[in-house]
Amino acid sequence: MALIFSTIRSTALRLIALTAAVAMLVSSCDSVIYDEEGDCEIHYRLRFRFEKNLLFTDAFSAHVHSVAVYAFRPDGTFAWMRTDRGAHLAANGYTMSLDGVPAGDYHLVAWCGMDNGWQGLDHPETFTLPELIPDVSTEQELQCRMEREYKSLAKKETPGTRSDDDVVAYSNSDLWPLFHGMVEDVTIIDPNSLEADGQTITYNCDLVKNTNRVRVILQQLSGEDIDVRDFTFRLEMDNGLMDFDNSLVGDETIVYEPHNMDVGFAGLDPDAFMAGPEGTQVSPSDYVPVQVAIADFAVARLVEDRRSTLTIYNSEGGLVARIPLIDYALLVKDNYSYLDYIGHHMTNQDYLDREDTYTLTFFLDRQHKWGGARILINSWRVVIRDYNVGS
Repeated sequence: MALIFSTIRSTALRLIALTAAVAMLVSSCDSVIYDEEGDCEIHYRLRFRFEKNLLFTDAFSAHVHSVAVYAFRPDGTFAWMRTDRGAHLAANGYTMSLDGVPAGDYHLVAWCGMDNGWQGLDHPETFTLPELIPDVSTEQELQCRMEREYKSLAKKETPGTRSDDDVVAYSNSDLWPLFHGMVEDVTIIDPNSLEADGQTITYNCDLVKNTNRVRVILQQLSGEDIDVRDFTFRLEMDNGLMDFDNSLVGDETIVYEPHNMDVGFAGLDPDAFMAGPEGTQVSPSDYVPVQVAIADFAVARLVEDRRSTLTIYNSEGGLVARIPLIDYALLVKDNYSYLDYIGHHMTNQDYLDREDTYTLTFFLDRQHKWGGARILINSWRVVIRDYNVGS
């Protein structure tokens, strides 16, 4: 009887010991179970999304080829950064690892679209960021600056607006696409703490595109050809410096000049502009291809209520047109009001952030001047009342 009891007791003790060993294996981050399935440390990743466009779809993989992410503590001090670039960013489901960020609370700032040398193109960088020092630098130092050059503009180059030999900042570059994003309330825990349970936490970073293309087209209402060399185009803005939160910082005025000037061909639509200047009439026979003047600009972020003056002069120095570009760009926003019905209401700034291409077609009279009443903006016909062309 004693022998039977001893055997049962020994077997029970072995079962208890085996159960304890299994429990230790299951709970240990070094267990063979987790070695087969992956470690049980917690991991963090950052997913980028570029849905701020008029298609309301994620276009990150097609448009963004480099990323730089900065982590700041709640008091604004810089803690960590990581960059990545290359064709692999276009892979489905690309995310950036945040492993290595010290435990703590942060907000992240992303600047994307710089560091383009890997593409092998002979095109200098058009935006720059400062180098930050961990535990020393602050978020206020993370300002993105558009590169610009300086020159003295003779009076004949900008007639009626500047004195001789004024030195101005200017850009005639075809800017690399630039994107910005922020992520608030990011918490990183110690990967070896009891809270780490093998999960992967992914934060989403939504991007805003900060670069825009502006195409200006000049067409004679009479149907006559136009020579682009007979005109001077200038676009003046103060948008060359962006803060860590993507707001515009006080900066000098940038004189944008076309990075491309060319000729094109278009037809004059008599249904759109039947009444020409000075009482002339456009007949259906005038709907024939005519040569037009084209000027292409690349500009930084457009922000509502900021200065944005487009000025066009003819070869004699006469004013052809002067308009506030941003105000005119917003004239066609209401044409997208149908988006309200599917839950995509847009404020003025939301529209400026989603649209990145603006085409303005001016119809000129025989004196090469714009009457100020009719214009096409992104193919939308706009009739303007009580507007002074030289305002």
